[in-house]
Amino acid sequence: MKKIYPKKWLELHPYKQTNSVDQYYVGIANEIHKRLYSSTIADAFEEEENIRYTSLCLAAWFEDVISQTGIWQAFTAECRKRYGAYLPFYPIKGDYFPDEINLEDIRFLLWHHIQYLCRGISAINPENPGIEQTAQEIYGLLAEEYETAPENERMQEFLYHSAMGEEDFFRYREILDWFHYQCYFNIENVAQCRDEAERLLDDEKITPEMAETLIYATRTSLTFKGRRNLLSLTSPEWLALIGKAHPEHQLWGKVKARENSCYLLEKEDDEFLYVKDLCSEDEGEFKITKKSLNLSAIRSREVGKSTLICELIYFGNTWWQCGILLGSKNAFQLKSLEYGTVDSVNGAGIDMLHLLLLQQSHYTDGCTEILADGNNHHIHTVQRQHGQGLLVRSVDDKGCGNLFLQTIHPADAHVRTYHFVPQCRKLFCQHVTIIP
Repeated sequence: MKKIYPKKWLELHPYKQTNSVDQYYVGIANEIHKRLYSSTIADAFEEEENIRYTSLCLAAWFEDVISQTGIWQAFTAECRKRYGAYLPFYPIKGDYFPDEINLEDIRFLLWHHIQYLCRGISAINPENPGIEQTAQEIYGLLAEEYETAPENERMQEFLYHSAMGEEDFFRYREILDWFHYQCYFNIENVAQCRDEAERLLDDEKITPEMAETLIYATRTSLTFKGRRNLLSLTSPEWLALIGKAHPEHQLWGKVKARENSCYLLEKEDDEFLYVKDLCSEDEGEFKITKKSLNLSAIRSREVGKSTLICELIYFGNTWWQCGILLGSKNAFQLKSLEYGTVDSVNGAGIDMLHLLLLQQSHYTDGCTEILADGNNHHIHTVQRQHGQGLLVRSVDDKGCGNLFLQTIHPADAHVRTYHFVPQCRKLFCQHVTIIP
């Protein structure tokens, strides 16, 4: 049995050096590890590394309860609101104290970790006697420590040390990133991000440079939109619930995230860019603060011509650009992205970011195959006598069919479409003329 060292404890925290409080909880993690390692459920963890990680998470849960940082309490409160019980599965015998440690909490956490390891293989009984017995042993340990365990003031300060103002988006992102990828509460998110990165790196059709960009975009997007957390809530949704107990953090409850989209720059002033979403109808104008933008990446922007490909996050009464930012004044590229996005509304599943990054040879014959939303798509660029065209073909077990074909005539910017859903044509009338 290997000892747990402070370095591993720090992986669950937003700072880089330990103090006496951290050393105390590392000791608690090692005591939990001893009990898990010798328990009847040890084999369910498959590898000792999984036992160590579960021990660390249980120690961090104990730290959360002692320090009153409110993460676990937000979970039990939401369970009670939704289901009338503080926890799934377990009928509470006697009193349950939401702001203290409870045997049922430990039973649930042990089940949650084991079930995650067995996902897709078997369903674990939450009332497994081995889980209950091990939980009782760990509860006995923590109950003895409860009255003397120290609060982690650094975690309190990190989360709540001052009011969250409208300009504190980057501070919010720092907290969100820690919560999503490091907090004991979310045990699946690192693996999800790693799996997505490996998929991109293994794809022979994606260059290493493209993969690096896509991995960064994916990691950022998952932070705001991933639903591998408990109760399938996103991390911003969880922070909104956690922040309810802190009036100075009410901004957490107003955060909104928009999907990656294509925006037309309509006007600009000293503080903001004003853009319109070309892929969505009746959304109005979006005001993006320049504090969130890498303006050097779009230094050649022109009002009425330039487009931005990005994700937007609403925070503090304005929109902030998040993730990667791609700009273009290429009309053909704009219309290609526009069609790809609208087609996804109708089930084709073309991912706009993939389409932009993978389709680079706009005016030469070529073919690129991409995988978007589980479907294979071949993207062809062709040079025609009367202009340039883009043909996307979807390949599945039923054969292949055209998703759309557009021909762009440079002289009048007309677009001819095939296999296009009629009710979506109005989305393009503001930008190009549709020829039936």
